Amino acid sequence: MPFRVAHGFSCASDDEVRAVALALPGGPEDMFREEAAYLASPGAAFQPAEMDRIGRRHGARTLGPPIGPRRGG
Repeated sequence: MPFRVAHGFSCASDDEVRAVALALPGGPEDMFREEAAYLASPGAAFQPAEMDRIGRRHGARTLGPPIGPRRGG
């Protein structure tokens, strides 16, 4: 994905998903680390506003509502 181009991800399965991404130049790994720590904290529930705050601290912003899964059709 080119730098500064809006993009998103959606899972089309009920199975757990793991992804490997490469970002050059580096930098987004700090945001992902902070998001992972937030989501792994005891009692944490997904809060789009908190994920947006984390993203904004790292220069990323939320452009719309969370993307729902796209099922085959």
